[in-house]
Amino acid sequence: MAQWTEKQAWRDLLIKLVRFPSITGTQAERDFPHFAASLLASLPYFHHHPEHLQLFKIRDDREFLLAMVAHPSQTTRDTVILLSHFDVVDIRDYGSLTHQAFEPDLLTEYLTAHPEDLPLEVRADLKTGDWMFGRGIMDMKAGLAIEMALMAEAAADELPANLLLLSVPDEEVNSVGMQDALATLLSWQKVHHLRYVLLLNAEPIFPKFIGDPTQYISTGSIGKVLPGFFCYGKETHVGESLSGLNANYMAAQLTRILEWNPLFSPKLGNQEPSSPPTNLYQRSLKESYSVQTPYRAVTLTNLLIADQSLTEVVDQLLSVAQIAADEIVKDYLQKTIAFFDQATPPHIRVTTYQQLRQRAMDHYGEEFIRSIEAETISRTPGDERDRSIAVVDQIARLQSSEAPMIVLFFAPPFYPAVNSSDHPRVSSVLQALQSYALSNHHIKLEEQRYFGGLSDLSFGGSGRLSPDAISILVDNLPLWQRGYELPIDAMQQFEVPVLNVGPWGRDAHKWTERLHMDYAYHVALDLVREAVRQALTQDNA
Repeated sequence: MAQWTEKQAWRDLLIKLVRFPSITGTQAERDFPHFAASLLASLPYFHHHPEHLQLFKIRDDREFLLAMVAHPSQTTRDTVILLSHFDVVDIRDYGSLTHQAFEPDLLTEYLTAHPEDLPLEVRADLKTGDWMFGRGIMDMKAGLAIEMALMAEAAADELPANLLLLSVPDEEVNSVGMQDALATLLSWQKVHHLRYVLLLNAEPIFPKFIGDPTQYISTGSIGKVLPGFFCYGKETHVGESLSGLNANYMAAQLTRILEWNPLFSPKLGNQEPSSPPTNLYQRSLKESYSVQTPYRAVTLTNLLIADQSLTEVVDQLLSVAQIAADEIVKDYLQKTIAFFDQATPPHIRVTTYQQLRQRAMDHYGEEFIRSIEAETISRTPGDERDRSIAVVDQIARLQSSEAPMIVLFFAPPFYPAVNSSDHPRVSSVLQALQSYALSNHHIKLEEQRYFGGLSDLSFGGSGRLSPDAISILVDNLPLWQRGYELPIDAMQQFEVPVLNVGPWGRDAHKWTERLHMDYAYHVALDLVREAVRQALTQDNA
């Protein structure tokens, strides 16, 4: 039997992967691909083909792992790409249990002995003995362990398949790992004369609600934009608050209207609506305490996208901004009646960053505006969100005569929505897997047109990015090609259908993150294996 295929060996592999604390942005994340490569290097196949196991640097010197098993009995170069990410989110949410977060056996044992602080649904899972806890065990070290087991099977001639394992960093932040891997995938395709037939991810099944028992298979992955609203009010002394306009109040109104707004949760085919928008960042830009009212504030909202175009998204967001502006004026008039017989309401301008910037360039000249942007980016600490906000802030200050105003812009990251449900190969694989799961595991797999959690699949099969969509994104993203960019050309060339088949877990990104061990080994491993077989036997383009 191939290495890691037997249950205990696979479990041991999973524990090793979880114990490696590869939190995004840490040294451990940088070290992990070397560790994974050393495990794969123990397979005899790579003794004979060391050139098929390599690490490649991305733009910030982190690395991704690429490993290929070219099966000698295959008469074609049809190849399935097994995709995974090895970074995990931070463990501060574990509190006093941080030292056990990467020790699944110890953590599960401790929780079993001390269930009193656990939510009822977590206690119920714990009592079954089927679940194991730990950071990254669900998202997504189990998926990587499944893929490594299949690589071992193919290397041992037990799975007649050409497989290419791609495991990347940074999926939990900006997906830079996957983006930078595209060029290498395209290069290997030419060098090794490969024909990529499927980009197969093994992200875990995300339940749609607490206790959701459904087993999903995803034929696509949800997209995401991070719209920001920069609010420029009117400063005043707190003793004369009605003569100004508090930017914090403006931002709060926008968040109130956007939060959980069903207009931004389109139905995904015949399925449930996507997760509604939720605020990720809201604050005043006032640098220090004083009795001057805050006149600059910003809000960033997580917004998932599916079939709608970016033009539609921008139109909807501008509509929200106008509604917020109108309600602020209405509220102002209603409240000032208590203090004054007459009142002059503010006129709030709603605009996009592109429009604001163009007016600034018309007034000050393009060279001056570009120099202001470059200087702001270079001296602003923090991440891409902080620098995006700082650029909008500087341009808005130059146009302060337009205040009060609400400026719509986009901050990184951007994830395109991708769906391959209509692709003939994916459609055939889906039907075959649903039948196989029912016959062999008595499980009904339900198709999910869009994987509910963001995934690196967004950067596969992305020829659907229209020039208009790219233009809207670029024009309203202050950091475009100045700290944030997308490999648009590579994304357009890499048109490979996508599918996600993974293990079953719960509570991703929570300290109660857990994996159903029996499903992972007996079901998910078998289903991913069968997906590979079906993808390579389907006679579809």
